[in-house]
Amino acid sequence: MPDASPGLSIPSQNEASLRPDEGLYRLLIESLSDYAIILLDPEGVILTWSVGAERIEGYKSEEIIGRHFAAFHRREDIRQNKPKKLLEDAASAGRVIDEGWRLRKDGTKFWANVVITALRDQTGRLCGFGKVVRDATRRKRAEEGLRNINEKLDERVQERTGQLAQTNRDLRGSLEQLHQLAARLQAVREDERTSIAREIHDDLGQSLTAMKMDLVWMMQRLAGGEKGLQTRAQSMLKVIDDAIVSVRRIATTLRPGMLDDIGLAAAIEWQAQDFQERSGIKCILDIRVENLVLDDEHATAVFRTFQETLTNVARHSGATRVTVKLKDSPQELVLEVRDNGRGFDAGAEGSKKSFGLLGMKERAMLLGGTCEIKGDPGRGTTVTLRVPSQSGPKSASKLV
Repeated sequence: MPDASPGLSIPSQNEASLRPDEGLYRLLIESLSDYAIILLDPEGVILTWSVGAERIEGYKSEEIIGRHFAAFHRREDIRQNKPKKLLEDAASAGRVIDEGWRLRKDGTKFWANVVITALRDQTGRLCGFGKVVRDATRRKRAEEGLRNINEKLDERVQERTGQLAQTNRDLRGSLEQLHQLAARLQAVREDERTSIAREIHDDLGQSLTAMKMDLVWMMQRLAGGEKGLQTRAQSMLKVIDDAIVSVRRIATTLRPGMLDDIGLAAAIEWQAQDFQERSGIKCILDIRVENLVLDDEHATAVFRTFQETLTNVARHSGATRVTVKLKDSPQELVLEVRDNGRGFDAGAEGSKKSFGLLGMKERAMLLGGTCEIKGDPGRGTTVTLRVPSQSGPKSASKLV
């Protein structure tokens, strides 16, 4: 006897006698109304038709028995010889599972889940096929609806991503414009300061000097007995001297001449000395630069940051000592100002609103550098400015 081929075997006559009541078996088949259970001959012709098949496919038994099961397939499937291939695959493998669109009697489509099983007798001879069909249209529609939703969501995401990317580009452009505006304002401000300082020094300073010379000339010619006038003249002379000192201080604060004449290091030394005299806070200098090369924009930014830092120390820190370090390397120029005051919380709301701190960071950013401010409550504050270096190779020296 040859080996049995894959598929469902037909029972022998002796085995058939052991089958349950055919009426009960028929009742089982007819009760499965959600499934079309169909028996095909080896060529695919329909031999039996269940209640479930009638409900799903739309044909009555007398309308469909004896016809080929290709009647349920679409024209494009028939052109591609799909019904024949399904039977061939089932005969070869024993069973084939397929999903696809099928046609009802009225021509409407439904999505069918199909299992075709080869039926063989004990000798392995192919007797036919058992076909079970389940209507999965609702599931298919739900999957398609979900896919459509996902596709629409993807489109919306892509659309929103494009909008956000454009918004981001616009914001970057606006930010760049703001940086350019800030740089322009800084430059205009420095130009204005320089102009005002020059006018104060040249015009007002010269006028006060001329007044002093005239007053001294008058005092030299007053009669010796005019003690009241001499006293009043001496008082006026002191007022003029104080005014000249104030004019020089104001002009220097607006724009230190030495910043333009002899450079950043000297200007920082002068500013530290002036700060120490006015505030009583000791300044310790550690300046390690030699042959420092900076353009006007960089020198001004570093000096203004130093001025703003000292102003904050005098107003808020309660410090008794400030350590100033200035060092240069081929990569960057670093200014570090550390005080021993009360310190502050850099993340506090008040510090975020400080225009002085924001101004220092903005100056550094405009130069491609950074300004880091670290507060240690109870132990002081450190301001570190880093800007790209413009100097060449140099040796280090130390001034304390």
